Amino acid sequence: MSQTPLHAEIERPPANRKPAPGAALATLKILASLKITVVLFALSIILVFYGTLAQKEQDIWDVVNEYFWSWCVFIPNRLTTMFLQIFFGMPTSFNIPGSIPFPGGKLIFWAIAVNLLAAHATRLRVSWERSGVLLIHGGLILMMLGEFLTREFAVENTMTLITGGKSSFVESNRHVELAFLQPKDSATDHVLVVPGPMLEAAAKSGKPIDDPRLPCTVTVKQYYHNCDLKDRLKDEPPYTTHGEGKDLTMLERPRINGVDPDQKVNMPGALVQL
Repeated sequence: MSQTPLHAEIERPPANRKPAPGAALATLKILASLKITVVLFALSIILVFYGTLAQKEQDIWDVVNEYFWSWCVFIPNRLTTMFLQIFFGMPTSFNIPGSIPFPGGKLIFWAIAVNLLAAHATRLRVSWERSGVLLIHGGLILMMLGEFLTREFAVENTMTLITGGKSSFVESNRHVELAFLQPKDSATDHVLVVPGPMLEAAAKSGKPIDDPRLPCTVTVKQYYHNCDLKDRLKDEPPYTTHGEGKDLTMLERPRINGVDPDQKVNMPGALVQL
């Protein structure tokens, strides 16, 4: 026959013991770590440093797309070589081949946004004493959000106006396209365009661009990112058989880089067979 002691001691948890946090809260605390914040800002500084160096060889908008609006970028080691040669006097024979993968600006941007939002959700409390911190964090989030919206939705073009004149169109100095215009009526044109990247890809592959919406097949013989037009010499074969192009020829030029003192823009050109 079993007996239960009358004065059995039962262990009770302390009254002030807090319940264990849930998995979601624990994950938020990890994402809100200040160590992650420091690492992300360090990665941002390194990315800006190499993006600035890259502008010595590339156009600023090419650098923006490749370094700051990508998830991952392969940074060529020649940029490090160039920096060491210029600022530390390394010999010209010194060279570091290859490239290293590095998180792109888009990845760092979203990681910082998640880190800041997680910090607000777990640590920061809305109070007058913390208004300065809240203002700084809110401004940082607003600045990143504004840049994202500008990049994704804004359209930037240029309208050239001569003193006393007028204009009815705008143009882009960063995007190029081949346009086919067909008048629809006295006030409307039907326009079909072939984007510049498609023209460049067709020039590299040698394959014609054939689309039922186009009035003809487009074959790109040559494509230059930057070029000049000059008068054709008598001993040079003509590029075209009709129009003003038969008296002109294209001369390829180096692509404009981000440190060009004149801050000119690239003038793309293509030789197209229709």
